[in-house]
Amino acid sequence: MRVKDSVEKTHDVILSKFFYSLEVPSATTAIISIHQENKSNMGADRRPNIDMNFVILNREDDGDLNLIDYVDYSIQKSISKEIHLEAGNYIIVPGSLGGYLQRPKQIPDNITKPEYLVQEIKDFGRVVHPVYRSIIKDIFKKIDISMERIVEPDELDLFGSITGLSIFNDIDDTDFGANGSLRKYSSTPEGFTCLGFQEFISTNVSDEEF
Repeated sequence: MRVKDSVEKTHDVILSKFFYSLEVPSATTAIISIHQENKSNMGADRRPNIDMNFVILNREDDGDLNLIDYVDYSIQKSISKEIHLEAGNYIIVPGSLGGYLQRPKQIPDNITKPEYLVQEIKDFGRVVHPVYRSIIKDIFKKIDISMERIVEPDELDLFGSITGLSIFNDIDDTDFGANGSLRKYSSTPEGFTCLGFQEFISTNVSDEEF
């Protein structure tokens, strides 16, 4: 989610559409931490750390949000804050300026997107770079909220809402049924396998959309 910086109007700030809700029943001291991507994840070792921060908001009963504290931007392995919280409801929102979201260093400067993804590897009719494939697998892992190695229609709908790819919002349980339109991809009656998710993206999402 890209928004304008409240002070530097010419600067954009990237805030996560995922946030963390915290209910504190009584006054307590908490340590809040956010970590970079685990480098053991497939393809993660090819992606640099990003600059990240987070803000802590108090949600009033009427829905108003008040800034309680924040952690400034850092590209360290993790960032954390020890804070005293009174009883109430809080929201922690991660963010990034995006300044370290760079293309892989091994890609020549004269190769431009989307061509820099291309390598002689066929992936369901599309020629892709191994980094492209690793990113798709990593996305699958992140949206598999139930951790059952299957992404179900409600998880695909959430992914579509976050990315703006409406094709994922039109999927329901019947599409994975015996005669469902998506059974041609690797799937179960509950949803896509990781392979099926890759197949669906490679045949239905353009380079520009990706």
